[in-house]
Amino acid sequence: MKVNIASTAALIASLIILERETRNAPWDGLRGAGAVVGLVGITGVVIARFQLRRPLGDTSTPTRLVTTGLYARLRNPIYTFGMFVIAGVAMFIHKPWMMLGVVVLLPLQLQRIRREERELLEAFGDEYVRYRQKTWF
Repeated sequence: MKVNIASTAALIASLIILERETRNAPWDGLRGAGAVVGLVGITGVVIARFQLRRPLGDTSTPTRLVTTGLYARLRNPIYTFGMFVIAGVAMFIHKPWMMLGVVVLLPLQLQRIRREERELLEAFGDEYVRYRQKTWF
């Protein structure tokens, strides 16, 4: 199984930052909202990964089009919920400047999505076109 080094490094860095920044910090509205947003994001990513049924970091051409679960409504739930995680962490640790991570990552994710969509169109043709018409982002 391949491991996406960038994703793994980002996860480890996030956990270290969370631990250091919140060790003795009091809870307030922003921290609570960040916890909710972050947990929604993490839950969405985990569910989407499970529904995708592909190993983390697998970049091979897909052999089936996933159109159920979260994928019935969202074409890119992992990327979408990943942004929730970043926003939730930024709120949780009271570092609004970290929201820039969303601004920086969004164009990179959009580029990645376009590449993946071309591959899916090649692999699944009209089936993918119909799927796109029924789903958002």
